[in-house]
Amino acid sequence: MPLHKWATNSAELRELWEKNGFSIETSSNSIGQNVINYKVHGISWNNDRDIFYFDIETLLSFISKGTDTKRFLLQVAGRIFDPLGLIAPYVIRLKVLIQNVWEMGLLWDQEMPQIVKKPFKERCHELKDLHLVSIPRFYDFTDSNVVDVQLHSFSDSSKKVYGTVIYFRVVRTDLTISTSFVTSKSRVAPLKTHKDVKVDDVVLVEGSSKSKLLWDLGTIQETFQGRDGHVRACVVKTKKGLFRKPVQLIYPFELNE
Repeated sequence: MPLHKWATNSAELRELWEKNGFSIETSSNSIGQNVINYKVHGISWNNDRDIFYFDIETLLSFISKGTDTKRFLLQVAGRIFDPLGLIAPYVIRLKVLIQNVWEMGLLWDQEMPQIVKKPFKERCHELKDLHLVSIPRFYDFTDSNVVDVQLHSFSDSSKKVYGTVIYFRVVRTDLTISTSFVTSKSRVAPLKTHKDVKVDDVVLVEGSSKSKLLWDLGTIQETFQGRDGHVRACVVKTKKGLFRKPVQLIYPFELNE
């Protein structure tokens, strides 16, 4: 099968492809720059500056025709594709709003109350500035002036959200320090901050598989409380033996309810 839609940030290589009849990707850029707009794993790539950025014109058009309902809020959030977490600080605030409307028990097409509608409109207004966010694709620490390269991970949390970011820290011979974004992840904090488990409860123990059908079934043999009085760890008996597990990996089975 012949490959097509080749793309590169090298002018020399692009010229060589054209001479040899390769099918080269060509499309106009929606934000008006005089460069070709490529899509790499769903993310816009400016091959002239070699940066990733967000093309939000289609989303802005969609929002202009929307309503203030739970359904529309989820549709907006679902149209933002950010696998690397480039705009995680923006996306996580939409996720907080989604959690809020779920907690309120709103119907799909019920108008959201002002306490949610106001911040949602603010998030929609901020969308027009997302195209200003750009992340270099190339990690520039291959030159001879580099004396140290470190991969850092920083995490933080609040009562509402938690997240982490991974980045390179590069030191050069002139003692200048630069950082390069790698990826980030963010999550909304669960509404229920602890699990009510007790001895003899039947539980599922989270395993490496994503399918709960493959997780081990067990019973609580002993519980360990934290300083706040909530259970933080358990000794669980499964067919494989006794294991001490943090409560985050324990899921009470429906038989207990």
